[in-house]
Amino acid sequence: MTKILLFANIGTFGGTKTHLKNLLNYYTNKKTDIWIASDTYENVLKVLDQLKLKKIKVIRIPKKPKILVFFFNYLIPINILFDLIIVKLLIIKIKPNFFIVTPASLTWYISSSIIDLRKIFIIHSYPEKKISSIFKFLLKINKQKTKIITVSKESKNKIVRNWGVNSDYVYNPPEKYVLKKLKKTIILTSGHLEWYKDPMSWLEVVKKISLVKPDIKYKFIWIGSGSLKDKVKNLIKNHKLQKYCEIIDPKKDLSSLISKTYIYFQPSIIESQGIVVTSVQYNKIPVVSTTAGGLSEMVINNKTGLTVNPKDTTAMAESIIKMINNPKKVIKMGLEGKKHIEKIASEQNWKNRMDSFHKSMDLEI
Repeated sequence: MTKILLFANIGTFGGTKTHLKNLLNYYTNKKTDIWIASDTYENVLKVLDQLKLKKIKVIRIPKKPKILVFFFNYLIPINILFDLIIVKLLIIKIKPNFFIVTPASLTWYISSSIIDLRKIFIIHSYPEKKISSIFKFLLKINKQKTKIITVSKESKNKIVRNWGVNSDYVYNPPEKYVLKKLKKTIILTSGHLEWYKDPMSWLEVVKKISLVKPDIKYKFIWIGSGSLKDKVKNLIKNHKLQKYCEIIDPKKDLSSLISKTYIYFQPSIIESQGIVVTSVQYNKIPVVSTTAGGLSEMVINNKTGLTVNPKDTTAMAESIIKMINNPKKVIKMGLEGKKHIEKIASEQNWKNRMDSFHKSMDLEI
C-alpha cells in the first residue's frame, strides 16, 4: 500500500478546504495509507469528521513564530530552514512513498527541493513578483521528482514567468450544494475579509447602488471573516448602509444563502480560481466579477456573467444594475454558467488529470 504524507494548511472555509476534501476523497478511493501533518490541526479534524474518515492519522506541527511571518521577506532563509526541519523529521518518522504540500509556498518548495523524494506541490495563490536567480536555481534541484499543480491557466503562467519552473493546472470541481427553492433576495459575496478580496471596493459598490436604486430589493451579503472585518462593519454603520448590506460569519450555512442568491459578486484583486464562483455557476447563478487571475477563465463575459477590471467600482455597480434590470438575461446566463463549469471543471475531469499527474511521476496509487 502506498504511503502518502500530506502537509495541509487550511482555513475554516474557502478553496484550500475544498481542495483538501477533493484530495482525501481521491486518495482514500485509491486505498492508500494517508498521514496528514498540519499547523491548522483543528480545521483538518473537522474536514475528516465531515467526510467520515476516521482511519487517517493526523500530526500537529508547530505554527511558525509570528516574527518569521511578519518579517517574511527579510527572513526567507530562516523560513526555509524552519520548513526543512519539519519536512525532514516527518519523512524520517513516517517513511512515505511521496509527499504533498497544499497549499505550497515558495519556502516550502525550496526547503523540500533538496529532499530526494518525489513530491507534489499544490499552489493556490500565484506569485506576483519574480524571484532571485539563487532561488530559481534551488527550485530546479530534483525537478524531475517534483510536480507543481495549480488551479488555473493564469496561475500556471505566472509560476512559469516569475519562478522559472514548469507547472500543470487543473480546475477544482464545484462544491455540490443542496439548494432550496427560496425567493431570491441576495447579492452574495464570499471570501476572507482581506485586501486581496477587496471588501473596500465591495462597500463602495454598495454605496453607489444605494444612491442610484435606494429601493433595491436585494441585499448585499458578504460571508467571511478576516483582518478587515471590524473596519468594514464600522464603515457600514458610519455610512448608514445596514439596510443595503451585511457581513455574515462563515459558520452560517452557505447553501441556504446560495438558495436566496440572485447574482454572485466577486470584487477580488487576486484570485487563483474562485471556488465559490465556480460552485455558484454550477448552480445556475450568474456572476459579476473582476478579471483577476483565474476569474476570467471561470466567468465568460456577457455569457455566464459580466467581468470588469479590479478596482473599477463604477463598472462593477453598472454591471450589477444591468443584471437587476434584466432578469431574463440572468436566467440565460445562469444556464450557460452551469454548462461552462460542467465542461471545464467537472469532478471526473479533475480525477483524470490527477491520474495523469501521478502517472507522469511514476507514482503508483
